[in-house]
Amino acid sequence: MPSTIQKANIHLDFLDGLRGAAALYVVLFHAIPQLPEAFNALSPIEKLICGILGYGHYAVTIFIMLSGFCLMIPIARGHELGGTFNFFYKRAKRILPPYYFAILLCILLISTIIGQKTGTRWDHGFPFTINDVVLHLALLHDLYVDTGGKISHTFWSIAVEWRIYFLFPIIFVAWKRIGAYPVLIICTIFSYLGQYLLAWTDFNKAEWGVCVHYISMFVFGMLACDLALGENQRKTIDQHTLKQFTLLGFILSIVVMCLCPDWPFYIHDFFLALWFCPFLVYISKNPSSWGNRAFSCKPLTILGAFSYSLYLTHAPVLQIVTQYVVRPLALAPLPSAILMLFLSAIICSIAGYLFYLCFERPFLRKPTLT
Repeated sequence: MPSTIQKANIHLDFLDGLRGAAALYVVLFHAIPQLPEAFNALSPIEKLICGILGYGHYAVTIFIMLSGFCLMIPIARGHELGGTFNFFYKRAKRILPPYYFAILLCILLISTIIGQKTGTRWDHGFPFTINDVVLHLALLHDLYVDTGGKISHTFWSIAVEWRIYFLFPIIFVAWKRIGAYPVLIICTIFSYLGQYLLAWTDFNKAEWGVCVHYISMFVFGMLACDLALGENQRKTIDQHTLKQFTLLGFILSIVVMCLCPDWPFYIHDFFLALWFCPFLVYISKNPSSWGNRAFSCKPLTILGAFSYSLYLTHAPVLQIVTQYVVRPLALAPLPSAILMLFLSAIICSIAGYLFYLCFERPFLRKPTLT
């Protein structure tokens, strides 16, 4: 989720914009369950409109693919990994300090002002034990259903992405030796096989669980970067064909999500990747395209610069907004829902930015937001 973008001489502002849009979508997605009494009382049409915000899991899929894209950028431009230890050190420095501060923040808030059961998703985070804290610090909490949602129900994806980093040097070596497509096929087969085999284990198999299939999503992001920026023959890919693949992937993903809602979430993710991968390639190669221009707009790129902090902090902030602002007003269902969504976007963004200034930016080599 955190940005690792190198923007020299290439138009990659849209990556920050995509990350910002995805983070904001996750905020709104999590805002809806905060007021079940209001959203459940909406009219069918109003529920249908709010239903557009009901696909937050796929925003995490996009985060994972963007992570693979960004980590692949220096390699696609002809650079080496720079040593396995150096890679892990940089990733740890980038990921862990803000994450640990977010854990501390959630624990303090639960111990003081938002530690009461209120019928929201935040209730799943407590009570927690020392074992829960240790598993979170070790980024192993997502392995088990009982611990996956403790402290904050959003931290599971950080653990999933963290484990993928340990595979990246291996994937990199294989990429160099046997090529991009064989690596993608192998990773997809084994990661989906692993996801299927989870059914016979006691590990967390939910959408907020281990999610082994995200290895494949990560490699799809790497492939998109290689096709878009790689200094090889694939850079001459026909733009018309690429546009057709993007459109076909989009149609397939919509059809599967709408007509096959009962299919496992990891199957939906695969079809989403079939769209988002060529989409990334297309807008990377076409700075004047609507996608590049839309996601390169200043508000989204600014939001994307601190999207990691926004993601880490939005859950407790949503609970504060629910418990101390929206519910006490006792408004009618529709005004309550609108106010909840509006305040969630504004207050969570402000809180995320302040957290970024204090606990994320100090650990960046080159801060991306002033």
